[in-house]
Amino acid sequence: MEDFVTVRQQVSPVTAALDDEAVADFSDRCVDAGIAPQRFLRVWCHTHPGSSPQPSCTDEETFLRVFGACDWAVMFIISRTGNTFCRLSFHVGPGSAVDIPVAVDWSAWPAILSDPQFSMANLVAGWHQEFTANIHRVPESFRVLSPAPVDVSAPSSPWEPFADTWDWSELDQELLEEFERHECSLNNDPRT
Repeated sequence: MEDFVTVRQQVSPVTAALDDEAVADFSDRCVDAGIAPQRFLRVWCHTHPGSSPQPSCTDEETFLRVFGACDWAVMFIISRTGNTFCRLSFHVGPGSAVDIPVAVDWSAWPAILSDPQFSMANLVAGWHQEFTANIHRVPESFRVLSPAPVDVSAPSSPWEPFADTWDWSELDQELLEEFERHECSLNNDPRT
């Protein structure tokens, strides 16, 4: 990979919807720049807010819709905790898919950091600008309803002994991901 580019999309903690017009515009810009179609729009990288990097039904549907016409494509997912998932899919001939191991090439960092053209501050500023322009959060469509928020650290709470040792937001996210996987399995989705 030579470059990572975001396109306009609507996201929530458990969904991502790439804007079809933005994907088409990106493709047009690549073709206009003389980049062959086999060299762009082949790798979809995204994050998951919980610890699971496994693709959700939404991920599978998006990957198939956006990348299914390509002769090959890669779906790469990194979770908030650094766990990864990567699959190379072939959509020609009989078609196939294979999981790909992921590793960080830490040995390349010294050369990158010593390059006078490299500026972490500029990269971060550019990323923030691109993120603000393209990543648009939508309200969550699924919320866990409870009668009232529970203070887990209150002495009367049965959860008080665990209050300081449990990341409740991560638990909520994992429950949402498990709910989505369950919903997919109820729909007899073969991808789950």
